[in-house]
Amino acid sequence: MEYMVVLGWILLLTLTLFYIHNRNSKLTEEIKTLKKALNTKEMNISDSLVHNATNQDSTENFSLHDETIHLISAGKSRESISKKLDIPVSRVDLIVKFNKLKKEKLSDSL
Repeated sequence: MEYMVVLGWILLLTLTLFYIHNRNSKLTEEIKTLKKALNTKEMNISDSLVHNATNQDSTENFSLHDETIHLISAGKSRESISKKLDIPVSRVDLIVKFNKLKKEKLSDSL
């Protein structure tokens, strides 16, 4: 009789261990899936941040361009524009040259 009780406990323990092992395997697979999803989301967030930063830089560049041309048209010197906008004089020169080329291209196409 004691032999049967011990055998029952061993069977119950074996079934419990089998269940725990099976559940652990499923959880391991689920963790892998969640890690892949998290990695994908992190990549998407990273790409989004880079895209937003690029758009912000582009917007700032257009704003600098417009303000530089406005100040040049108002008769300000390249050095004073450089100080006011906190950009190098060479960048002011580049913006002015770019604007001149753009105007020439527009007049050529008309």
